[in-house]
Formats: sequence, C-alpha cells, structure tokens
Amino acid sequence: MKRLIMISFLVGLGLSAFAQASDDVPAGLKPILTCKPPLTLKRTMRDSLEEGHKSFMEECVNRDKNGDLISTGPYLSRWDNGEIRQRGQYDQLGRKDGLIVTYYPNGKKFAEAETKAGKDNGKVVLYDREGSVTSEEQYRDGARVSGLSDPSLVVLSPVAKQCSDAHACIEFELKNKSNGLLDFISLSCSIFNRKGELIARESTNTTNLAAGQSKTVKVIISNVNADTIERWEPKLTRVSVVQKSDTFDATNEFALNSSASLKKAEKQAKTPEAPRSAVAASKETSTRSVASKCSVDAVKMSFVKSCTYAGQLQAESSGGRGDANKIDTVCRCIAKGFNVEALDSLLQGGCEYSIPAARAVVGMDKVRLQCGAF
Repeated sequence: MKRLIMISFLVGLGLSAFAQASDDVPAGLKPILTCKPPLTLKRTMRDSLEEGHKSFMEECVNRDKNGDLISTGPYLSRWDNGEIRQRGQYDQLGRKDGLIVTYYPNGKKFAEAETKAGKDNGKVVLYDREGSVTSEEQYRDGARVSGLSDPSLVVLSPVAKQCSDAHACIEFELKNKSNGLLDFISLSCSIFNRKGELIARESTNTTNLAAGQSKTVKVIISNVNADTIERWEPKLTRVSVVQKSDTFDATNEFALNSSASLKKAEKQAKTPEAPRSAVAASKETSTRSVASKCSVDAVKMSFVKSCTYAGQLQAESSGGRGDANKIDTVCRCIAKGFNVEALDSLLQGGCEYSIPAARAVVGMDKVRLQCGAF
C-alpha cells in the first residue's frame, strides 16, 4: 500500500520529483545545481570510467513541443568523488553554448572552450594536472583555424596555352599571402568556352608553399584546344597548414583571390635547333628531360608518386579503397616502359607531375594496352 502511495506521489509531482533523485548517483552527494522554473533538475550517472572515476550529470531540463525532454540552461557534471568534472550551459535547442570548463578529478582545470550552437567557436585552452597551459588554439564552427595573418592565396597572371596536341593547360602563379607554411594546396577549376558553356572540370595541386612565396602551377585540360577557352573559375578545395610540427586542414579559413579572365599565350614560330652529334644528343636524353632539364630519375619518381595518388583518389571516388599493389605496379610499369620525362608539356612546375597530368598519361590508349589500368 505504501509503495502504491509513493508511486502515486511521484506521478503527481511529475518530472520535478523524478529529477531530484536517482538511485545510481553516489549516496551523500547532494545536488548543487539550481534550476529556475519551469526548468527542472535531472541527475544521471555515466557508465564509462574516466581517469579512474565514474561521473554523473546534473542538468536543467524542460519539455519541447512534442513533450520530449530537452536539456537547456546551465549544467554541470561531477566526478564520483564530488569534484566538478565540467560546467557550462545549453541553448534552447539543447546544444552547448558559451564557455565550457572541464576539470581533472583533483579539481585542477583541464580545459576551457568557447562554444556556439554545439561547436567549438573561439579559444580552446588545455592545461596539465599542475595547472600550466599545454596548448591554446582557435576554432571556428568546430574546426581548428591557424590564426595566420592574411590567410589567402592569390592567382596571378593566368594564361591559357596549348601544352600538347591533345591537351590545353592554364598556367598561373599561385602566391601564399599568409605568414605560414602551406603543406598541401588543391584547386578545382571549371573551364568555359566563348559561348559561356562549361567544357571541362579539372583539378591540380601543389605542395610546400612558404609564407609570401609564389609558385608556377598548371591545370591540364584533356582533349581541349586552348583557342576555345574563354574563362575559368578556380576554387580552393584543400589547404593544409604546418604549425609547430603539426599539419592540419585549414581550408575553411583560406580565401582564393582570382580573376575569371584569361590571357592567351602568344603563338611562337619554331626555330630550328643547331645540329648536334648523335653521341651528345643521346647522352643528354639519358640524363635530362628534353625541355625541363630535370633528371630522368627525378621526373620518373615524381610521376610514380602522383600516379599512385591519382589511383587512390580514383578508388575512393568509386567507394572502394583500391588495390595498392596493383596501382603501384601500373604506375611503375608506365614510368619504366614510356619516356614520361619527355612529356614536358605535362610536367608541373618544370620537374614535377601533377595528379591530373599523371592521370592524363594513365588514360592514354597505348599506356593501357601495355600496363593496364587501376
């Protein structure tokens, strides 16, 4: 009878009576969070073990329009020894919002994080067990940002030219305006003709662009004549920044400054080369590429690297991981069986193959017949 009366009493009080106590919360630890009506207190034990302790949550809750419980207003979690684990606040949608402070079981501060709408947004500071700062970083919409000055890339002097009989290219200078080292940069480009029609989408990448440095970059456009290209729209797809020996994605904070207009390369008449002895020509070809003057081995290594990456990207885009051994075999077969160092029009920055350039070589019919495909 007493049990029925107690159940009836709890039902009558509703959420408020239920929230004030929970059997799994350690005995003797009274609630320290105060919730203003219509909010009510809820206490919940966490099952996981952290730092050798369990913890439990005290939070203010309300019911949404569907009658479901939603956390809103202040909250705190506590270690089973009574020390505060974390304190902060939820917004009206149940997302962490404002300053969140987390502590070690010994009461020392572990972290301070500025949040907005459930995401880190602002300064995030970490501390060791003695209270000294171990790291301080900036976040925006949940993603770490570098805090670099002027985080922008500038495209200078883009020129459309015919790079080979089968391929056009757009060559330009890419300048790093920030004060940090950019480890990897990837661009996607939409190419349009005089009628404003989209005729191609291509991508290119470059690496190791130091603060204030400029580098010549090429976008290879397969099966397109340069004379038909009128304008382009380059878009930044990836930027990796190196800071304190750590590399991280900083794409969301970088801007790409570029004009859609393109210059056309002037057509130059070919001048006959001075005659050379067969021995001299053979010796130069065996150690240098024809126009870029780079070592054959260096160019072949660059091709294999970009070719392998192109194979991995192709596999990922089709939803698979790809056969690493097969990709490596195909790329090395091409480097060994074809004079890739002589394809100067496809070389990136004079000596390096870009991923699109390597992909263009892999797609050649004669290459597929001899070495297969990914």
